[in-house]
Amino acid sequence: MAVGALEPKFNQNLFEADVYESPRETIAEMERIFKSKTREEWTTLFDGESVVRKNACVTPVLDIDEAAEFKHNLERESFSKEGTEKQNLTYTCRTVKY
Repeated sequence: MAVGALEPKFNQNLFEADVYESPRETIAEMERIFKSKTREEWTTLFDGESVVRKNACVTPVLDIDEAAEFKHNLERESFSKEGTEKQNLTYTCRTVKY
């Protein structure tokens, strides 16, 4: 899973119950917690399909084929297919070609 909870509201959602003394403690606890569920279970929890959904900037780590088909990217039309290649056309950041 990828965690980008840098904004205070996302960080609060991610760490509501626990504040750790050091980054090492935080990392160790996050590893333990993330290992407790499958990628699909975590995705469901954070993607809005779950009743207990939390918006904490947490997404699954995907390969390029999965990313092109991921709900978030499909909704934003982040990828388009031209011939046999897919190309990221939506954002002004570095394009993704494969």
